[in-house]
Amino acid sequence: MMWFWNQYTRHPNERNKITASPLKASIEELRGLPPALIITAEADVLRDEGEAYANKLRQAGVRVTAARFQGTIHDFVMLNALAHTAATQGAITLATAWLREGFQQK
Repeated sequence: MMWFWNQYTRHPNERNKITASPLKASIEELRGLPPALIITAEADVLRDEGEAYANKLRQAGVRVTAARFQGTIHDFVMLNALAHTAATQGAITLATAWLREGFQQK
């Protein structure tokens, strides 16, 4: 994980800011955020944090759709080798429907 942090920011004090670690935001800081779609993967090193963030957003009154795709890994939607898997196709279908619904609401 340290390699990934170093790609994002090399300053450790920045890693505690809510813009880098949104799970560290308070419920009050999360209130009023727009609806969120959070997709995680079963074998994702960040799965638990993603799902905890979805729960925290719900506690703040944010409309959240969260889905975990079984049998796949972090970044599965972005990997060409997994483009034709059921998980990737399902995640893309979910994201497309979620966005369409969101843009149709007034």
